[in-house]
Order: sequence, then structure tokens, then C-alpha cells
Amino acid sequence: MDRYFPWLEKELARRNLPEDLKFVAVAESDLIVSACSPAGAVWTVAVHQKHGANYGLNQSSSIDERMDFEMATESAFRYLQNLQQIFSNWTLAIAAYNCGERRVQDEMRKQKADNYYALKLPLETERYSCGSSRSRRS
Repeated sequence: MDRYFPWLEKELARRNLPEDLKFVAVAESDLIVSACSPAGAVWTVAVHQKHGANYGLNQSSSIDERMDFEMATESAFRYLQNLQQIFSNWTLAIAAYNCGERRVQDEMRKQKADNYYALKLPLETERYSCGSSRSRRS
């Protein structure tokens, strides 16, 4: 945390984003640089290949910019900002970051719910998202 949090906090403040978003990197990877999800997301902020490409990260046989901490994190911040605009809510945005925006939208429609706390989502997502939102209530 001493290595990554100062940079994360500075960048979040610069972008006027909630400081709690720094914990996304902890939830995604425990700040382990070699982390890789079963879905192919890599690095501390678990940037999936599709999202990396959509948010400006180059990936080829010789380079994968998802492995660059600053570039991947900036990409993740842009994606999270986009999700927050889609859902108008940080808790839903963080849930969508974890399990996918389509999954959250589908579940909202199926369950006729419009907030995170009324939704039944995958257990990993429920555990992942509730910690970030809990600090918002205090």
C-alpha cells in the first residue's frame, strides 16, 4: 500500500474521484503485480483485455500496456467514471466493474431493482462492492 496508495490518492484527487476507489486495486489483486483473473484481467486493477483496448491500452504479442501500473490504473479510472455515468451511482459502478455492466443491467431489469442493496448479484460482487459503499455511509 505504501508503494501504490500515494500515487492512487493523488490521481483520484486530481480527477475529483472518491478516494475509496483506491481499494478497487486491493479488491482486484491484493496489490499483487502478477495477479491474473480467470477472465484474463491482469495487474493490480484487473484490466480485462476488452476494457484495456476500449480505454487506450495497447496489447500485442510484444507489449501489454495493461501491465503498466499507471497506464492501467488511468484506464480503470476512465472505465469507472464511465460506469458511474451509466449507473449514476458509485456502488453500482463498482459492482459493474467487478461482474460486468451488462450483468448488473440485466439483474436490475430482471429483479426490478434500481439500487445495489436491493439486488442479488454474484457473491464475489456482493462482497467486493459492499466495502466501498459502507465507508460512504459513515
